[in-house]
Amino acid sequence: MRDVAQSLGYRKSDIRVLLDHEATEAGIKRAFQDWIIDGVGSGDSALFYFSGHGSRIPDESGDETEDHRDEVLVTHDFRQAGSTLKNALIDDDLQKLIGRVKTKRLLILVDACHSGTATKGLFTNRYMSDTEGVAKNLVYAGQPNDNF
Repeated sequence: MRDVAQSLGYRKSDIRVLLDHEATEAGIKRAFQDWIIDGVGSGDSALFYFSGHGSRIPDESGDETEDHRDEVLVTHDFRQAGSTLKNALIDDDLQKLIGRVKTKRLLILVDACHSGTATKGLFTNRYMSDTEGVAKNLVYAGQPNDNF
């Protein structure tokens, strides 16, 4: 993804890549805060791209009324203790981070299993009214029989 962005003219200094030990739950949240929430202005564009493993866990907050499961991004420091997953980036936490972004031009690409509903319902009210009359598409590629 870095190479694609650079080939499109983006400066190396405007691209942040987290690999291995940097891609922990805390590291991803910190980079999102520093680079996207704090570093991107209201008129800027931003891309958050995650490529890795994904999973699902039982929903503890009660917000998942259809399947009662949260989707998670598996981070470098992910651990499983019995049926409990530790240090995974839960979709609820990702949605809270996204909700603090100043720009309305945010593209989120998640290439992971069980990621199809990671941002479900997030953009409906916040962004759609500002794009009346403008072509808009939300494309999800999850797993067979995903419901959105």
